Amino acid sequence: MGKRLQERDYLYSLVKIPGIGRKSIWKIYEQFGSFETPFKHGRIEWATEKKSRVIPIDEEQVWNDKQEAEERGVSFFTLWDDVYPSYLREIPDPPLLLFYKGNLSCLQNPSISVVGSRIPSTYGKNACQVLTGKLASMGMTIVSGFAKGIDTEAHRAALKTEGSTIGVFGSGLDQIYPAENRLLYSHIQENGLLLSEYVPSTLPRPGFFPERNRIISGLSWATLVIEAAIKSGSLITAQFALEQGRDVFAVPGSIFSIKSEGTNNLIKEGAKLVVSIEDILEELPVYMRSVLKKSEEGHAVTLSLEEKCLFDLFSDESMHFDELYRLMPEKWKKELPILLLQLMGKDIIVTLPGNLYERKQSVSGNK
Repeated sequence: MGKRLQERDYLYSLVKIPGIGRKSIWKIYEQFGSFETPFKHGRIEWATEKKSRVIPIDEEQVWNDKQEAEERGVSFFTLWDDVYPSYLREIPDPPLLLFYKGNLSCLQNPSISVVGSRIPSTYGKNACQVLTGKLASMGMTIVSGFAKGIDTEAHRAALKTEGSTIGVFGSGLDQIYPAENRLLYSHIQENGLLLSEYVPSTLPRPGFFPERNRIISGLSWATLVIEAAIKSGSLITAQFALEQGRDVFAVPGSIFSIKSEGTNNLIKEGAKLVVSIEDILEELPVYMRSVLKKSEEGHAVTLSLEEKCLFDLFSDESMHFDELYRLMPEKWKKELPILLLQLMGKDIIVTLPGNLYERKQSVSGNK
């Protein structure tokens, strides 16, 4: 034909054929040894338990698909491209092709997945903002699923610190879901990266989100779960992480909240309990520690009125949670767990065994 086509072009055309999933495409590749060969044969045929299919194909269609993708600005990379993340390539069921919008350099940073409830409590939102913001400010890419709740909070916290974040879709990248995240979509496209294994125009479907979760966990060295009920998509992501040989962290929650039953259960089953950023950093692989930014020591910290009140309760000795609760003004007692987490996120107090807390440095002022 005199037209230059590559394996990636043939793969793209296969992905676009309705009804052919990645498992079928893998079988085609295993049968022919390439994606190009079936097009030379002029058809694809295979049998499933329910039916057999024969689909006529030709190279002209591949060329048309390639031209259309270029005209529409569709960008993607494949499992065989150098840019494909090594962490993701290692999982049992890696996506063959990923569509993207944004900055591919986000894939080069150490990354952690952050997932949780779609209707988080104030505690969950604050925990997410503190932990995720700190990790992002150190140079770690925050990976999440662009869903309501914790996913959205994680993306926003990363962007707020001018860090990088990756949103993984359960639909085509031109299908913004949820719709209220349109502004966030634009911010991530400009400052982060959006990924999907689904061709443009693919609508979100319930079955796509569990499949997407394996990519979220697969992109990262670890997964952090912040608030999750017993039956939660976040726990599916955690399970994928475990199957992929990755670390799982969980933020503990109230024993009275159903939103924390899943995370508390994860901790019972062996997930690393996280009450401060140090709980995550101490598990970092050595090579990651060398590339992440170190926190500046002795920097000035600004505190809200209630944070300043709590900080002033500390003496030179470590203090138990119960003692801090007793001394805290009544109007802020319920906020004590959140305030402690926020002060740990600002790196001015640390947690010790036995539910003890200790101050690290002086504070220059308050808001």
